[in-house]
Amino acid sequence: VRADHLVAPAVSGGDAHGTQWHGSANSHSVAPVVACAAIIATDEASSLATAVATGAPTLHELNPIESARSYSSASSSDCSLSMLDSAQAWCVQWSRVGEWMQIDAGEEVMLGGVITQGSATDTKWVTSYRVEASVSANGPFTLVGIFEGNSDQATKELRMLNTIFRARYVRFIVGGWHRGIAMRAGLLVWYYMPPAPPTLPPSPPLPPSPPQLPPPQPSPPLPPMLPPSPPLLPPPPPIAEGLIDTSGWRLVRRVKAGSAWHPATDQLLGTDVYGTPSSATADETFSVEFGAFDQFLFATGDGAKWLIADKEQVYGWYWNSQRTIIRSSMSETPYLARWYRRDGTEEDPWISLTDHSTAVATGDILYGGNRYGNAHAANVLPRHNGANVFVREFLSPPPPPPPAAELNPLEHERRYSSVQDNAGVGTRYARSMLDSLQCWRAKHPPSAGEWMQMDAGDGVMVAGVITQGCADAGWWVTQYSVDVSFTADGPFTRVGSFAGNVDQDTKELRMFE
Repeated sequence: VRADHLVAPAVSGGDAHGTQWHGSANSHSVAPVVACAAIIATDEASSLATAVATGAPTLHELNPIESARSYSSASSSDCSLSMLDSAQAWCVQWSRVGEWMQIDAGEEVMLGGVITQGSATDTKWVTSYRVEASVSANGPFTLVGIFEGNSDQATKELRMLNTIFRARYVRFIVGGWHRGIAMRAGLLVWYYMPPAPPTLPPSPPLPPSPPQLPPPQPSPPLPPMLPPSPPLLPPPPPIAEGLIDTSGWRLVRRVKAGSAWHPATDQLLGTDVYGTPSSATADETFSVEFGAFDQFLFATGDGAKWLIADKEQVYGWYWNSQRTIIRSSMSETPYLARWYRRDGTEEDPWISLTDHSTAVATGDILYGGNRYGNAHAANVLPRHNGANVFVREFLSPPPPPPPAAELNPLEHERRYSSVQDNAGVGTRYARSMLDSLQCWRAKHPPSAGEWMQMDAGDGVMVAGVITQGCADAGWWVTQYSVDVSFTADGPFTRVGSFAGNVDQDTKELRMFE
């Protein structure tokens, strides 16, 4: 999600070239674009949406084994036993601010809090610390909380985070201690479990037993053995290997194995009719009228290579332009490939799994017309039993989206058009998570068009956005637009333009239409 064309702050309140801002009138203290932001997302796979749909989440203690832990230093092997209730603790030879313990949760979890203890054998404990989290063992790490520690060596102290974070590696960084650094620690993670199935009603009573039957009579002699059945034919190949959603597809065009593409000249409009309609594996070349439809499925005759695209992506006039593929034998997620469909060129369109320039040599072209490009066909049709075209209408409207949940991606999942002082991601003015200690600030002088982009981690149904101003200065964005894309480098689609913030702290929610 890219918050694009952010209207920059300037030296005083007002309007300049259609831009608005809020800030100081002192030109030497001008700050560039500033913002903190998050996404309001709906995703059937997301834990929060699942929690709403299936029941309340539960918080569990996670106490990873010693081999899942690492340390900035340890005074001995006995001082590398940091599990909760262990017989020792993590301890260091020289107590210094900044020493750390890192815990690997084993997989990405929804981190809700932490638990700490002091030493099991000595009156030592950590009195203050901060917690940083990451999805990678080597970072970058994002600060998720600063906490008071323990007040004795045995009591387990629980500290909850203000926001749930998706993370795998959690680092405890020491700020203060009593008599020396010593810590045992664990994690608190949220799990979202489906509800228990309903209890079945009791079975009805059995009916009374029937009266006893007379003894059986001897069976008549068996008839002579029939000749063995002929062997069963192997089942036909699937229309597309690995495609789960096979409902509604109609075979409308086929070219058999050979060295020439479809004889059609209608540029896939579905008006050409020829040949004898048959199956997707028949030794036939044919075409029928397409009728009403919404999507194409292009596939080789053996189903090994295939792609699905909306009709609007196939139609129109384009020359080596990127078109969106919904899913394919190469990817379950949407991506872009360059195709040809030129006005007045009867051999078009050329539909391929990858860019046309590379697909010719790799045999990844799935459609070509007017018996053109035999060299292209020779890499596909003889090897994969020809090629097929299927179409379908949407059978029913898509289901309503699940309830919305706030998504606040970590700092390393964000990027910017520019950052003041070229600060690295997650440092100084490249910290744009909601409730972060600073914000994103673009380079000086401010200008409209600066942008912040965040990665939701998976394809989600984005329903809206949340923004804040800068935590440590009186700066905020007063208006902005939002663009979205399935890929980090676009193309992006504009989904809304919004009024921004009116102060530096208030979270402003903006929902899409």
